[in-house]
Amino acid sequence: MEDTYTIPYGRNSYCGPAALAYVTRTDPDTAAAHLRRWGRLRAVKGVSNDLLQFTMRQLGIQFHFCMPTQLRWNSKRGKWIKPTLSCWMDAVPDGEYIVNITGHYIVVHNDLVFDNRFHLGKSVCVCPYLRRRVKAAWRIER
Repeated sequence: MEDTYTIPYGRNSYCGPAALAYVTRTDPDTAAAHLRRWGRLRAVKGVSNDLLQFTMRQLGIQFHFCMPTQLRWNSKRGKWIKPTLSCWMDAVPDGEYIVNITGHYIVVHNDLVFDNRFHLGKSVCVCPYLRRRVKAAWRIER
């Protein structure tokens, strides 16, 4: 597949369908239709990790769960916390990832971030998500 794909605009403007649209190389409306079909949803406004994984399996997309192992101890809260996006980016090799950062799905492809706000991609260095916690991540195999 080509490396310079961008997410086309559509009627659906939520982050889950936008991330799935980037991976499937379609538009967000088609991706939302897939999510509605397998999630039995009337409207796609929020996507769970389970529904996203199930839909990717049904569409034949090969992916691997790749959660970072660099947990950090927060002495103020007294518990281990997951790293921020900037720390996570330092630990993973280049590639294509769907990342759940505190309830928001983005696609990180090499050094660009794509989501429902940045259809054409934005550099990781200047994206507003660098300080958000990584909840889950999947490496897309092409």
